[in-house]
Amino acid sequence: MEEMSVSFSVFSTSAPDINVVEWTAEANTCLRYLLNSPEDVFLDVEVFSGVELVASMVPGETVFGFVENNILDRGGMILYGPVEDWEDVSDVPLFCFSISEIPRPNEDLLVVLCLALLISAAKFMGSTEIIDYHGIVNACSDQTSIDDLMNLRIDKANSLDDALKKFYRKLPLGSCPNDQ
Repeated sequence: MEEMSVSFSVFSTSAPDINVVEWTAEANTCLRYLLNSPEDVFLDVEVFSGVELVASMVPGETVFGFVENNILDRGGMILYGPVEDWEDVSDVPLFCFSISEIPRPNEDLLVVLCLALLISAAKFMGSTEIIDYHGIVNACSDQTSIDDLMNLRIDKANSLDDALKKFYRKLPLGSCPNDQ
């Protein structure tokens, strides 16, 4: 049976170069908040263009790969650039930052880490929502506000592994908020 993969996206009319160190630091802050864990969370993210490490993600430059080396030792792909077909309907450019090819077996903790990375990218781009076409976060809508995700903050857990699992279980995972 083939393993399903998911992707999450952020759209914005602003597309700054994203410094990898600053992006990771913001993702660390976000993950610490979500997991209610001030000290034990430390993401170590490396971003690649081909085989070269990059210090900054420039929109439209290429597809990037990333690996988180401290907690899970795996990663996914980042697409960051203009939305091509948007130019046909608007004079204002639209940019997309997408984290994709995230394998999703049951309780895959990489999903939680990718949400923190995406929330960090959204802050750089001035976006307030993430797009999830797979219904992982909300089956009722493709859009989920970052504030709603931040409100999923968990109570203190005994370990980082427990905190990640507890947060993952708190995600709606394809259900409508009104269904619960």
